[in-house]
Amino acid sequence: MDSINTINSNILEQIVSYDSDSLDNYLSNLNTTLLEQTQLNKVLIDKKHQDNIDSVKAFISRNKNQIDYQLEEIKRITDKIQAVCIANENLENEKDEYKELIQSPECVEIANKLTSIKKTKESIRAFLLKKGIHISPN
Repeated sequence: MDSINTINSNILEQIVSYDSDSLDNYLSNLNTTLLEQTQLNKVLIDKKHQDNIDSVKAFISRNKNQIDYQLEEIKRITDKIQAVCIANENLENEKDEYKELIQSPECVEIANKLTSIKKTKESIRAFLLKKGIHISPN
């Protein structure tokens, strides 16, 4: 099996973050990204360089301020998420019932699968980001 499945994921963390509709939306976004990249490929093959340059300049002009705001906002939210996750982990470890439940084979199996989905999403997001392609994080 995949090495991801050897990691014992926490079912409680996976349950609260699993959203079937969100994952379906993410898959739809991936398909949209594939379509966009296919269209970009056709544009680049046509070699209309000046049109491409003008398009990039217009994009920067339209979006610079919003991108600056979004960068600061994602940093702020990320810091808060990290603090809450640490607090949650401490709370989970206080109750023996939670420990027994989250360590059961069925919970570990489902948690590992949910973790695998997240890691696959992160992997493709990282790959696309390296290529300069952005996709909605749903």
